Amino acid sequence: TVPGPFVNYLFNHCVYKSDQPSNSNYVNGFKNQDPLFSSFSRMTISSTSSPAHQNADSNYFLNLDIDRETRTSPADIGCFKIR
Repeated sequence: TVPGPFVNYLFNHCVYKSDQPSNSNYVNGFKNQDPLFSSFSRMTISSTSSPAHQNADSNYFLNLDIDRETRTSPADIGCFKIR
């Protein structure tokens, strides 16, 4: 245990890699699944087989992705829509 301030966090609807046991701070996530990046440098995904496809939290819907492309509903996890 590292002494210091307590950190409160929540990972909700994420694709993540971890060697730690899952706990209540990870909700509706995809642990240790390959996101199927088509461009690792931009972290874009083009495969609808990706766990990120149409799995974003619908309570936090953004109309546009980072490239100002219109998102569909249900949205994809991440800052880019899957193309």
